[in-house]
Amino acid sequence: MKKDKMKRGSLISLLIGNYILFTTILVFVVFLLMIIFGQWESRLTQRNYVDEVGKYEALLKKGEYDRIPVSTLVGKRGYIEIINQSGENIYSSTWTKGSYTSKELNCIVDIENIGNIYTQQFYTENQEKQILITLETYEGGENRYILLDENHQIISDNWGLGQRTLSEREFAFLSGGGGNKQIGKFAYAAENGEQHILIMHTDYMSSEESFRIYQKLQRYEYILLIGLYLAIICLFTIWLNRKIRKPLRLLNSAIITLMQEEDGGDIAYKGPVEFVQICEDFNSMRNQLNESEKQRKHLEAEKQKMVADISHDLKTPITVIQGYSKAIYDGVVPENKINSYLRTIYKKSCILNGLIETFFEYSKRQHPQYKLELERIDISEFSREYFAGKYDEFEIHGYKLSMEIPEESIYCMIDTKEMTRVYDNLISNYFKYNEPGTTLYYGLISDEKICIRIADDGVGIPKESRGSIFQPFIMGSTTRSGGQGSGLGLAIVERIIQAHGGIIRLMEEVKEPYHTEFVIELDKVK
Repeated sequence: MKKDKMKRGSLISLLIGNYILFTTILVFVVFLLMIIFGQWESRLTQRNYVDEVGKYEALLKKGEYDRIPVSTLVGKRGYIEIINQSGENIYSSTWTKGSYTSKELNCIVDIENIGNIYTQQFYTENQEKQILITLETYEGGENRYILLDENHQIISDNWGLGQRTLSEREFAFLSGGGGNKQIGKFAYAAENGEQHILIMHTDYMSSEESFRIYQKLQRYEYILLIGLYLAIICLFTIWLNRKIRKPLRLLNSAIITLMQEEDGGDIAYKGPVEFVQICEDFNSMRNQLNESEKQRKHLEAEKQKMVADISHDLKTPITVIQGYSKAIYDGVVPENKINSYLRTIYKKSCILNGLIETFFEYSKRQHPQYKLELERIDISEFSREYFAGKYDEFEIHGYKLSMEIPEESIYCMIDTKEMTRVYDNLISNYFKYNEPGTTLYYGLISDEKICIRIADDGVGIPKESRGSIFQPFIMGSTTRSGGQGSGLGLAIVERIIQAHGGIIRLMEEVKEPYHTEFVIELDKVK
C-alpha cells in the first residue's frame, strides 16, 4: 500500500512537471514565431534604408563597389550608381551610366526621407492642368509637396529646391523615379576625402504586391502555429494516455466542450488529491474564460458601435464639402468669398481624413515608442493663429467664440501637430454636442505653469459620466446627449497632454455661465 502511494505521488509529480514543460515550450515557440513574423511583416511596410546602407558604408568609402550585394540592397531588378562631386558616373552595377546635374541631384530624395510619393493630376476651374507631388515620410517627419503647372513651372512648394522650373528628368526624379523604380541618394566621403553620392534605383513594390505578400505571410503564420500546436498536443497526449486515462478523459472532454463554446458544467472528479486540484483549477479557469468571453463580446459590441458612430460623423464634413463645392460649381458664390469657401472645403477634408485615422492615431499614441517633436513655441501666438483659422467655422455654423489670450509671449515646449489635435478634439466635441448659439470660451493664463481653460455654456456632462470621460471607448451617449463619436477623442487628448508632461482635468465646479470646463496645465520655458 505504501509503495502504491509512493508510485502514485511520483506519477503525479511527473505529470505536473511535463505539463509545465509543455506549456513553457508552447508559449516560447508562439512568442518566438510572433517576433519572427512580426519582423517580416514590418519589413513589408517600411524599410530603413539608412541602416541598410550603413552596413556597406565602409565598402563605399574604400571604393569596393563590386562587394556590395546590390540585389539585397535594392532588389533583383534594382541597381546602384556612384556619382562624384562633379556629377559624373564613376560606377554602375548595370549597363546604365549617366551624369547628373546639381539640380537633378537636388530632386532626388535623401534615403532617410524616402517614403510614399504620390503624384496627382487635376484641373482648375479654368481647365488648367496642375500636378501635385507629395512625399509622405516613414518616420513621421514633415511631409513635402510641390505644385506644378503642365509645363512643370513651380506654383507652390515646401520642398526648397530653389528653382522655378523642372526639366522632364528632374520631374521624373522628384516624383520618385517613375515606372517600377524608387530612387534615392546617400552622400558620403570617400577615403581620399572626395564627396561621392550613392544613387539607389530600388525595385519598387506596389501596395497590392505588398498586401498579397503580407496575406501570404499571415497564412503561413497561422498554419505553422496551428501545426506546431497540434503536434505538441499530440505528443503530450500520447505520453499521458500511457500513464493515466480517467482524469485526462474528463479534462479532454471538458476542453472539447469549451472549444465548441458550450457550457458543459464543472468537472466532477474524485480521486488523488493532486488531480482533484487540477480539475478544480480547470473549473476555475473555465469560469474565468467564460467571464472573459462575455467581456470580449461586450467590448466587441462597443467597438462596433464606435465604428458606426465614426461612419455617422463622416457624413458631416462630406455634406459641407458637397454643399460648398456645388455652390462654387454653380457660380452662386461671390468672387471675394471663393477663397473662404475653398479653405472651408480643405479643412473639412482634413477633418474627414482625421476621422478615418482615429483608430490608427489612438493605437499609435499608446505605443511605447510614441515620441513628440517638441519645439519652443509661443503658445499665445499659436492659439491665436489656431482660432483665427477656426473663426469662419464658428461664424458659419452659428457658434460664438470668446477668448482671453495675453499679448505677451508665453513659451513652452510643444509638438504643434499634436497640440493642434488636442484643440481639434476638444472643439469637435463642443460642436458635436451643443446647439448653435452657445459660446466656447478659451482662456490662457501664465503663472508658475501655463494654464489653458476651454469651457462652454452648452448642455454639460452628466455627473455620473465625469469620472470615466477620458477612458477609451466611452461613447457620446454615455457622456453628453447625442450618442456620437468614436469614444477615443478625449483618450487621445489625455495621452498627448501626458506625453507633454502636463495634465488635463474636467473641472467639477464651473463658474457661471459655463457648464463644462477643461483645464490643461503645461510647463513654461524661457
